[in-house]
Amino acid sequence: MPVAKVHGGQKHDLDEIWGDLNGGIEQVFQRLSMSKMRYMELYTHVYNYCTSVHQTGKARALTAKTKKGAEPGGAQFVGLELYERLKELLKYYQVGLLDNGVKLMDEAVLKFYTQQWEEYQFSSKVLNGVCAYLNRHWVRRECEEGRKGIYEIYQLALVTWRDNLFRHLNKQVTNAVLKFIERERCGETINKRLVSSVKDCYVELGLNEDDPTARGQNLSVYKESFENQFLEDTERFYIRESVEFLRQNPVTEYMKKAEGRLKEE
Repeated sequence: MPVAKVHGGQKHDLDEIWGDLNGGIEQVFQRLSMSKMRYMELYTHVYNYCTSVHQTGKARALTAKTKKGAEPGGAQFVGLELYERLKELLKYYQVGLLDNGVKLMDEAVLKFYTQQWEEYQFSSKVLNGVCAYLNRHWVRRECEEGRKGIYEIYQLALVTWRDNLFRHLNKQVTNAVLKFIERERCGETINKRLVSSVKDCYVELGLNEDDPTARGQNLSVYKESFENQFLEDTERFYIRESVEFLRQNPVTEYMKKAEGRLKEE
C-alpha cells in the first residue's frame, strides 16, 4: 500500500492527530461513505505516528508495561499508546450498542444482533486496513515477544465485541435462535438467515488466546454458547415428540417418522 510522505511541519504527536483519526474511525463505524483519499489520510496518520521517534510522557509510562527485559524501539512505545486508544474507542462503541439491545427478546433481539454484528464486522475489517502498519510492526513484535492480550486490530475488535456486547446478550440471542429452530421443527417458516448469521458470529468469536496469530477456526465460543444447549434442546424435543407419537401410532409408523426427522436435521 502506498504511503504519503512526511514533510516538515507534519504532526506526529498522538494528541494532535487523534481528533482527525478518531473522527475518521467514527465515520467508518457509522457506515458513512469514505473516499479513497480520506482512507489514505487515516492510514497515513497511523503510519506517521508509528514511525515517529517522538515519545510523550504518557508513552514512557506505557512502555514500562512491556515485557520484562525487552528493549522498546520507536514503533513500540508509540504503538502501545495508539493501541490503547483504539481499544477504548471500540469499547465505548460497544457500550452504546448494548444500551440499545439489552431489553430486546426473541426475533427482535435476533434482528438487532445480526444487523449490528454484520455492520461491525465490516467496519472492523476497514479499521484493520487503516491500522495495517501497526499490525505488521508493533503488534507482530509484541506477539513475538510473548506479550499477552495484544491482537491485530481486527481481532481486537472481535475481543471487544465478545467481552462488552456478546457476553451480555448471548443468552437471550441463543434462546431466540433455539426458539426459531423449534418453530421450524413444528412446521413454521423462519428467517434462516438470522440463525445462520448468529452461528457465524459465534464461530468468528473463537480466538486462540495463547497464540492470537494462529490461523484457523476455534469453536470454543460456538460450543459453549450454542452447540451444547442446542444438543440438549434437540434431545428433549425428540424425546417428547417420540413419546407422544408412539401413543397414537404403531412402531412401523414411528420408524418412518424418525427417518424423516433425520433427513430434516
